[in-house]
Amino acid sequence: MKELGNILKNNNTIIVYYLLLSSLSWLAICNAKYMLSKINPLTLVFITSILNFSFLLFIIIYSSSNSKKNILGDLKKITSKEYLIFIGFAIIFSCSKIFSSNLLKLHDVQTVKIYSFIITVLVSGLALYILEKKELNINRIIGFIIMAIGGYMFTF
Repeated sequence: MKELGNILKNNNTIIVYYLLLSSLSWLAICNAKYMLSKINPLTLVFITSILNFSFLLFIIIYSSSNSKKNILGDLKKITSKEYLIFIGFAIIFSCSKIFSSNLLKLHDVQTVKIYSFIITVLVSGLALYILEKKELNINRIIGFIIMAIGGYMFTF
């Protein structure tokens, strides 16, 4: 277990993880697009949500009893206000999944992914600027503009 901790602490693990996740997201969105030709968006979201919940439940059931105690202990630490925040985000993300499935049904995979990339770069840049309180200089502004333009140019 100590070896896993060392692997997770390595910055290269972040790069490899997000490379794999990004690649899998392209496969998943292509599969979702195919499935949306057969089923409606709400059904797709329902199926994926049930499968996600089932897999997580399987992991919890077959985890050690110590892990189960940790989960129950952690649940007791969460306040009512924090549960309401979780519920709010769950509602927002559930509605978002339904809405994005409807968008995917009507638009090409490439269009959805490229716009997602462009907007993510801009929002992440703004968030880093706000959260890290870094100076917003001309180099950073030009960098974000170039990345956004580059992403947009892939749509042609």
